[in-house]
Amino acid sequence: MRLALLPVVVVVAGLWMGIAGLITGAQWAVDGDGSVWLGIGRWLVVGAGLAGAGYALFASVRWVASLAETWKGRGMPTWPSWRKR
Repeated sequence: MRLALLPVVVVVAGLWMGIAGLITGAQWAVDGDGSVWLGIGRWLVVGAGLAGAGYALFASVRWVASLAETWKGRGMPTWPSWRKR
């Protein structure tokens, strides 16, 4: 049972780390030492990180959906397939 909950724990930890990264990135971008260009550059870096995280989330959801569709269409594989009962 504990092994079955491992993916849930990984997803929750990933969300937690993502939110912590967003908060830290926003704090880092706001602390621009008064320089306008430094602030703009930092916000560009934070924006690129957000775009990368968003694409990773999109790709992960698409992969899980295709995996679930494959399992749904073919049924769960039996092992060993050569063994008849």
